[in-house]
Amino acid sequence: MQDRDEPQAANPATQDADALSAIALNLMRVGRANDAAATLRRALRAAGPRPDLLFNLGIVEEGRGLAAEAERAWREALESEPAHRRARLRLAVLCERQGRLAEATAEWEAAYAVEPVDPAAAVGLARVRLAGGDARGACVVLEPHLPRAESAYLPILLSRAREALGDDPGALDALHHATAAFPGDDMAWRALGQLEKRLGRLEEAIRSFDRAHALLRAPASSYGLERPEFRHATRAKLWHDIEQLDWLDARGIRVPGGAEARAALARLLAAVPESLPDGESFAVPPALRARVAPWYNRCLHRAAAPRLAGGALNPALDWGALEAAYFATGPGLVVVDDFLRAEALANLRSFCLESTFWYDAAHANGYVGAYVHDGFAAPLLAQIAAEFRARMPQIFAAHALLQLWAYHYDSRLAGIEMHADFAAVNVNFWLTPDEANLDPESGGMIIWDREAPADWTAADYNRTDPEAKRAIREWLEAEGAKGTRIAHRQNRVVIFNSDLFHRTDDVRFRPGYGNRRLNVTMLYGWR
Repeated sequence: MQDRDEPQAANPATQDADALSAIALNLMRVGRANDAAATLRRALRAAGPRPDLLFNLGIVEEGRGLAAEAERAWREALESEPAHRRARLRLAVLCERQGRLAEATAEWEAAYAVEPVDPAAAVGLARVRLAGGDARGACVVLEPHLPRAESAYLPILLSRAREALGDDPGALDALHHATAAFPGDDMAWRALGQLEKRLGRLEEAIRSFDRAHALLRAPASSYGLERPEFRHATRAKLWHDIEQLDWLDARGIRVPGGAEARAALARLLAAVPESLPDGESFAVPPALRARVAPWYNRCLHRAAAPRLAGGALNPALDWGALEAAYFATGPGLVVVDDFLRAEALANLRSFCLESTFWYDAAHANGYVGAYVHDGFAAPLLAQIAAEFRARMPQIFAAHALLQLWAYHYDSRLAGIEMHADFAAVNVNFWLTPDEANLDPESGGMIIWDREAPADWTAADYNRTDPEAKRAIREWLEAEGAKGTRIAHRQNRVVIFNSDLFHRTDDVRFRPGYGNRRLNVTMLYGWR
């Protein structure tokens, strides 16, 4: 029996609900989500269905990964207080994330009706309208908010809506507003570059992409640290970056902070679990995150690749005959050797090997990537892309350059699986010297003589998971398709119909950073 003088346990039913709510939020902040939910439920038993407590409960339940419980709490809050702005916004976002577009639209409509001056409600409503194909309706709610936009996201969204209506000048105006009002936002500059690229203004696009790249990838910066590319790594990516720093150092290219960067990356590499596949992503441990943050996925060095007087493509080639050969194959395919002038080849290879812009490590096969919107942008690349259009107008003139990237491979791992691309024409070329290839008859690509069916979506023809690969192989076998192996050669370009299924051939190159297989891809026009 309890001693009469011993303090009695407090009765949860009579505790102050406000105090319990504060305790619950503190528990949530320190990671005790289960205790936070239980505490809020005690507060609700004490005070009844108070909207503020229900809203906080929804936040806690969402943090626990219990979306249905979060939705139930926010709907109860709205039953008690229909004008509860934060509960309405949270509920709208939840429905939107779950793909429940009609319900999300209804919630955003309700939020906007209560507070049409609220930019958050306007942005949410515009986003779901645009997703539902109502670009004009998206513009209607966004345009009044443009002069007082609080972030670059609103004008970026407005530009997408105007672009969907075919109003390219209006889309450009919105993005120019975004970059003028928010010059320190990399997403604004990147969106402007993407639109300029689609409009064929590649030189302007590269300047915009460079502004975005300088903001996001500056060494020793804390900008963007919450993004996945700074919080996740792979063993293959770390190998690559360490090899690159060693290669630069051996050639006398002094990278500011290079020694510190190498040491930090080596510490992180040593922390990778031995059981983890080389291409599988892992979260950078918090204890190491601060150490590698100034260096990992930052641009420590970028070489120059200026335009070349006299052109980049080889003037000795009969480009007209090569263009005719492309169409003579039926589906569209031509292989061209020595397509770049020697100076262009050397400059482009140096640009790729020396620049630390290999940020993309999201591929299970372990290769790393660089993209035009994130560092892989240079006047020489714009010159090559433009000269293809001028030399082969029947292939390229009707198509804008949609995408441009480079991939750097590890011979210990594999290349890209079988797929087709979303574009009209694919340009793929190789920069690694022939002597690095241990199998001269391989190392390039295999292209099948069948286009992806017109009724297949990108989820059908561009996925590389086992199920998708199996479906593609079964379809090709049923069609009696034949694959053509095109061996790797330095300065060889393969121009082909992007609808054709293709994959990287076996990669067996010599070890060492300078021997890695290096290819550049340009995609023109839509499928």
